[in-house]
Formats: sequence, structure tokens, C-alpha cells
Amino acid sequence: MGNKVVTLPESPKGEELEDYIAALFQASGHFVEKQIIERDPADILELDIFATDYGPDEAVRRLVEVKGGKWGFTDLFKVVGWMQYLGLERGAFFMTQWDDRESATRKLKPLGLGSVVK
Repeated sequence: MGNKVVTLPESPKGEELEDYIAALFQASGHFVEKQIIERDPADILELDIFATDYGPDEAVRRLVEVKGGKWGFTDLFKVVGWMQYLGLERGAFFMTQWDDRESATRKLKPLGLGSVVK
């Protein structure tokens, strides 16, 4: 039986990208839940990542949406709607593509979303 070398893609996509982002939160000490779906009876929400930081003073909960390809403002508003529905103050939007990277913070901040553009 020979040795098998496993390599990670330089730019993960799809579920691999979600796993990568979830691992970053886990490595920083967050409790992470992935791919949470709520149905009542139809799909109400499908969360990519729900991260909780159990700090000394309070637990900080954050909804995290991951987009590796095409997305639009409807995706941003969907995440903000989920935050309202869940009573969350913090959310994050991770994306691998943004045509105008300089405007990301300015456009997302009023929605209560932090952003990371790779």
C-alpha cells in the first residue's frame, strides 16, 4: 500500500469553501453549526454557517453566508431578513467575487453585515 498525498485546492468552491470558512471560525474558538435548514412546512431559511463565540461576558452569535460565485443584492437582503427573523445583530458575507471591492464595506455596513472578499 503506497502513500497517498492529499492536497487542498488553492481556491475552494461550493461546500469546500463553506467548510474552509467554518474551519476558520472553529480555529478562532467559535462553536460552529453548518447547513441549518428550517421548514414550516416550506423552506424558510437555509443557513451556511452559524457561529457562536462564547466569550467571558456574553455569547456572540453570528450568521455567516458564503458565496463563491454569482450573487446579487437579493442575497444580501435575504441574509438581513434571516438576521431579523432570528433576532441577530451580527452577520457576515464571505465572497470570492466582487467587481468593485472598494465599495464592499460601504454597501454592506448599513445592512449590518461585515464582509470578507477573497
